[in-house]
Amino acid sequence: KLLKHIDRIHEWNEKGFTSPILIDLDLTNVCNNKCPLCVSSIISKNRNMTTMPLETVKDLIVQLRDMNARAITFAGGGEPACHPDLPEIIRFVKKNNMDVAMFTNGLGLTSEIIDAIVECCTWVRISLDASNPHEYSKTHGMDKTAFDRVIKNISLLTEARKKTGSSVGIGVGYLIGVNTIDGIYDATK
Repeated sequence: KLLKHIDRIHEWNEKGFTSPILIDLDLTNVCNNKCPLCVSSIISKNRNMTTMPLETVKDLIVQLRDMNARAITFAGGGEPACHPDLPEIIRFVKKNNMDVAMFTNGLGLTSEIIDAIVECCTWVRISLDASNPHEYSKTHGMDKTAFDRVIKNISLLTEARKKTGSSVGIGVGYLIGVNTIDGIYDATK
């Protein structure tokens, strides 16, 4: 990936510094899952649940654009889909000529979020971490029906990509642990 940004390597060599290429941005520390091994989940027991206001996020995006950042990934801290303005934020990043991507647990993907993803994102990765509802309840701390909702949302996302001709990369994450190792083959299928 670094070879795609050779100009930044040259800038570093010439000036001793360069602008960031990619920014990981946590929009919220609110999450709709209760993953027992999640660091954010453990930490959140001792902090207030907060979400960055839309105008703060937009100001930050403009500042990052002005610093010549090239991409923003919405990631941990909380679940990006829990931010009430996520579709608008995704489109705002793209409007400001930066690549945008996100990690999500997939549970809160609404049609509006899916539309913004297929219109603007380079990629999205859904952290499924299970091959069946029973494993999912262990890895995500949710009732077993949540697994089916995430699977449905993945299907809706892939259908929207196909329908629109989007080139967004859709990936599914699967962390291997004591609760998931036996299901890795079934999850791959």
